[in-house]
Amino acid sequence: MAQPSSETVKQIVIIGGGAIGCSSAYFLTRHPHYDQEKYHITILEATKIAGGASGKAGGFIASWADPPCLASLTWKLHTDLANEYDGANRWGYRKCQLLDCDVNLEGVAGNNTPLKTVSPVPDWVYSDRLKTCAVRGNGINGSAQLHPYYYTTALAEEATARGVKIIIGSATSIAYSEDGKSVKSVSYRIKDSEVIHELPADFVIAAAGPWTSTVLPKVPVTGARNVSIHLSVPSSEISADLVFFNNVVPDSWYPRVKLYPRPDNTIHISAGTDHKVPLPPSTDLVETDRDLCDRIRRVAEFLSPHLQGRKLLVEQACYRPVVTTPGRDRSHGPLLGLTRVSGLILATGHDNWGIQNSPATGKIVSELVFDGVVTSADISSLDPGDVV
Repeated sequence: MAQPSSETVKQIVIIGGGAIGCSSAYFLTRHPHYDQEKYHITILEATKIAGGASGKAGGFIASWADPPCLASLTWKLHTDLANEYDGANRWGYRKCQLLDCDVNLEGVAGNNTPLKTVSPVPDWVYSDRLKTCAVRGNGINGSAQLHPYYYTTALAEEATARGVKIIIGSATSIAYSEDGKSVKSVSYRIKDSEVIHELPADFVIAAAGPWTSTVLPKVPVTGARNVSIHLSVPSSEISADLVFFNNVVPDSWYPRVKLYPRPDNTIHISAGTDHKVPLPPSTDLVETDRDLCDRIRRVAEFLSPHLQGRKLLVEQACYRPVVTTPGRDRSHGPLLGLTRVSGLILATGHDNWGIQNSPATGKIVSELVFDGVVTSADISSLDPGDVV
């Protein structure tokens, strides 16, 4: 892409203030061609930065994640970011191992029964309430965790420090040139207002997760809800092992859960995908399921004496962006790349791996804007196709 003259200011509008949008803003401001006087970058976020899954997900990352074309790049970038910005303290970044388990609902351990230490079962989990337990991937050499909210807001802070502007308002439409071949502007409504404003745009990055179809109705992405709770647990009592339960027990009270101990004296526990409630208009209107929260807590106390009687801190829900193209496997990855409209870039549909693949996505977006071609990864399999 030809670089602008000194008299030209290029307007870059990012729709969505989650991990993908904030990472895109961050890497745009780190690209060698970025000049704050020549490029004006705006994040347009409907409710608040990290208000959806980017603030409420578990925060697991891995070198072996899907899709493979992004995994190694994003693992390196997460490591680099944590090293540069003290991610351990700023957003709870730490290496860990992931344990894949199957629950045994007929386990007989009682509250006073000594825990068994059968490797790799962590000593804070009743081992006789597990049917199976195995390390996934290559352990701490390829698995890590972070706190999504602190990570996403940190990227936003670093981006604004280099000139990015954040507007809290809902994108309502994208305008195109008369021939429909290029973007022209983005219309939006300030939160709690009915007045429509317009942002001129040379580039539009559509990164609104499950809400992307609000401005691009042809994009095959919708939302899948996950409900979770947080308990207060001293980090000194629980090892840095993420414990994921994979088996479904039909006709039982048991919800399939994932346990994410965090270094901030909390544990995040989420249930499997819940299709009861369709995607609401915004993250402000997302509702949790109190009955499911109660059952998540019940299974947590069933699995570990260290989780019994702990203070409940949070009950919440969020929606993952899921690609709905018929026959497309979830492992295929997001819709990422240039569209048939000049200046319009799609970066959505990351499903379970949004936090994971956000830095790779952000770097790729920066290359598409400033170079017109991606050199850091082969994203040909992620081509978004005709979405306008």
